[in-house]
Amino acid sequence: MRTRWKKHAAAWACYVLLGAVAGVVVAWVAISNVSADGREFTEGPVSIEGLHLYIIADRSATNAGCHIQGFDNAALMLREVERRAAIPTPDGGVIGALTEAPSWAVAEIRKRREHLTPPSPDITRSMGVYVSGWPMHCVKGATTYAEDATPRVMFFGLIRDVVKMPLPYLILWPGLLLNAILYSPVFFALHEAWRWWVRHLRRSNGLCPTCAYDRKGLAETAPCPECGLAPRPRPAPAS
Repeated sequence: MRTRWKKHAAAWACYVLLGAVAGVVVAWVAISNVSADGREFTEGPVSIEGLHLYIIADRSATNAGCHIQGFDNAALMLREVERRAAIPTPDGGVIGALTEAPSWAVAEIRKRREHLTPPSPDITRSMGVYVSGWPMHCVKGATTYAEDATPRVMFFGLIRDVVKMPLPYLILWPGLLLNAILYSPVFFALHEAWRWWVRHLRRSNGLCPTCAYDRKGLAETAPCPECGLAPRPRPAPAS
């Protein structure tokens, strides 16, 4: 009984692992096919731990992102609010609707705050944070841009030059675990369907359905000499 329980536990561990891999693949497919259709845009000024930021956030069913610009002081941040309010937003952005950054963006802001702190008012520093996954976001990546003497872009947790969009690979563990649990029954069903098909083919060819031992010459009800499986008796034909 204990051995059988261990086999079932190991099998389900494999299903969950495959579900986690499937979750990452789904996230990568979703972010590589990203478009503006069906996405909601919000933006507004946000202050986090002394940082003066202006954030433009977008969200769809599978992807979300934040473009974050850092300012030297609150006055410059408010000037950016006025500038954004004066230009049209064809993408449907709502000025001032964003009052706080998403939790996954806040974590990156705290981790890389030096990339959002301009050394002087005339220098721009910004960051992009991207998450993807369905039904929960499970991977994340970030880019930073510094307009110093030599403008430079840095990438964090992104696989570049693979498709048109960099693929994020930093794991969001709560989302990945939930996605893995939700996807795992799919692999269980596929595995059970495969096992049923193999057993059916073996029975049709006169083999033991468990170990494929050739049962030619054995009585129909005799157990398998190799694995000891006793065949199920066929139902009697209806009279």
